[in-house]
Amino acid sequence: MSAEWPLPEVALERVAATVEAERLIVANRDPVPDDVAVPLWPVVTFRVFDLGISRPDLAQTRVWVDGQLAFDQVVASAFANSDFYYDVDADSLAIWLRRNTPFASQQAVEVRVETRTLDGSATLEAAWWFTVEDRTAPTPVSAVAISTTSVRVSFNEDVRIPANLATLRRQFRMHRSIGKLVADLYYPEIGIEHGVDDEKRTLVLDGFGGDQRVFWLDVADGRERQTEGSTSRWNHEEIVAIEQMLTAWEAELSRKGTSYTVGVIAAYDDQRAKLLDRIRPGQQQRWKALRIRIDTVDAFQGKQDDIMLYSMVRANTSELRFIADRRRLNVAFSRAQRLLVIVGHRETAKLQPDLHKVVDAIPASAVITPKGDE
Repeated sequence: MSAEWPLPEVALERVAATVEAERLIVANRDPVPDDVAVPLWPVVTFRVFDLGISRPDLAQTRVWVDGQLAFDQVVASAFANSDFYYDVDADSLAIWLRRNTPFASQQAVEVRVETRTLDGSATLEAAWWFTVEDRTAPTPVSAVAISTTSVRVSFNEDVRIPANLATLRRQFRMHRSIGKLVADLYYPEIGIEHGVDDEKRTLVLDGFGGDQRVFWLDVADGRERQTEGSTSRWNHEEIVAIEQMLTAWEAELSRKGTSYTVGVIAAYDDQRAKLLDRIRPGQQQRWKALRIRIDTVDAFQGKQDDIMLYSMVRANTSELRFIADRRRLNVAFSRAQRLLVIVGHRETAKLQPDLHKVVDAIPASAVITPKGDE
């Protein structure tokens, strides 16, 4: 026996689609994902943002670098050094890490992050890779003439001549504007090529993020000073100008939720000491968007930062041999990845031929003055 009953009519009045966006995202990664030719000893940094109403929980954050646990509430011993730093604000968490030992050349390095929000409502697992490469030039130790036209040179390490010598002409650190300055001044006969895409060297600082990334901060009223009994020098006006610029950048980047590393290179040790005393880069409450380090040229050999400021110090003098050394200038200028600002007295720089070339290479539109002079 069977029976049939009619079903009630169903009318579909509305369809609602719910798209669940990711709450936690990773940004401001450096080295950037898939970056190549990264120095063997890089500082690894990133910032995790919560797009909701909470923030990432530092106590629930773990970071692995090349398979090693680098951070789990505290920094691991293999990464415990002066470059370790973290910053927590209302909706984000940033961490800076450097391993105590360098990576091997051509090594692919994985960075992996796990974290969750403070309220436990969202989690994140993220990973990315970059490749390191040893680009430190070998040091010649001897040279012996073997004919009237040939010489045999020995180095402190094995040297392989690549089949394609053009690879030696390509730089992977600097924005092309900075790379062009360095190439034109110090490698004109080689013709340096630029191997990093512009989109990997973006800069969200008003007035500095365009195609021109080399600026001269002209401290026209700068006056060099010398402490009695010391051969070193310092320039108070340059120190004030640098502090003003960093303070303005800190405020702007804090509003925009972006962070950069900044290296301040002082031509003289007394200038370095007074910059440290004035700026105090370790003050976490003052410097949240900027990760600042201050040192001399020699200490920055082999390092790099998003932004580099070079303090010339010398003013109203023709004795410029020390700061005009081509090797030291090359090191100072080529540390910058996204922005280079030369701080000094332009008219004084014009008195020395090599420095005059630097002045001429920077267009008038990229010459700026300290805030107090505007």
